[in-house]
Amino acid sequence: MAWFESKEIVESYKTYRPHYSQQVADHVLDELKKPSASTLFDLMVEVGCGGGQATNLFAPYFNKVLATDISQEQIKSARKQNKFQHVGYDTGTAEKINAEDGSVDLLLAAEAAHWFDSDKFLLEASRVLKPQGCLALIGYGSPQLIPNVEKQKEDCSRYASNLFHEIVLELGKELKPEENGINSKYSGICDKMLASNICRFSVYQQYDWNLTAVKGLIRSLGLYKHYTNKKREELQVLHGNLQKQGEESFDIVEVFGKILKQYLGYQSFSDDDVKIKAKFEMFIIVARGVSGVRQT
Repeated sequence: MAWFESKEIVESYKTYRPHYSQQVADHVLDELKKPSASTLFDLMVEVGCGGGQATNLFAPYFNKVLATDISQEQIKSARKQNKFQHVGYDTGTAEKINAEDGSVDLLLAAEAAHWFDSDKFLLEASRVLKPQGCLALIGYGSPQLIPNVEKQKEDCSRYASNLFHEIVLELGKELKPEENGINSKYSGICDKMLASNICRFSVYQQYDWNLTAVKGLIRSLGLYKHYTNKKREELQVLHGNLQKQGEESFDIVEVFGKILKQYLGYQSFSDDDVKIKAKFEMFIIVARGVSGVRQT
């Protein structure tokens, strides 16, 4: 998945991805504390850590943290912002975790599990987790978009949200179902998971954005980079090398922006001036007693 190595994607992650609130962490930590009422734990491992956003949120509650990602660029970015001496970042995969058997209190994947080989990941989770340890999966799908308009606000919100969702589906239409599991809130992974207990929570977070930020969110998706590279290759076969102006004609994000502006009647507005609230549902899954993969 070479598109995760793009510096552009790394910067987009930092700028345009929503941040996890303390409430998200509290749901996970409350479940982790139940057997012992502890407030500080030994080891957390995060897989698919990206630039370290979730790592920073959870790090104060553990004596040691190992955060890994397949992307060297993401790990470089995470190391630059690291403020904790007990946190280590390294390249690695979710299917082969650098931790001893039964050593991990919390295994965390935030907005990443849909990229994993779920069978291999769940087997690794069962290997590395302590008997009372927890696997936590955090994610968010397409946001509800609420344009700042005076008339027909509900209709505009429905249209903008559906248009965003359709764009994301188009970006991922050629990928296997597990890689699109974010919109099902990881139900496929949970159906496969053998665990003694699985809890689910939701936290809603809203941001005052504009069209620039919404377009930036789409461009931060690995799906977008993959889709754009494929389209570029197809057009180059037909028409030869493309200039930047030519590339803009097939940029699905620019198409999204033009369609939305036209619907809202904001064709003459700059992207920065098209004000939009973005409301995300952060879903949280916490599993205890993970023992492998359900046989089907």
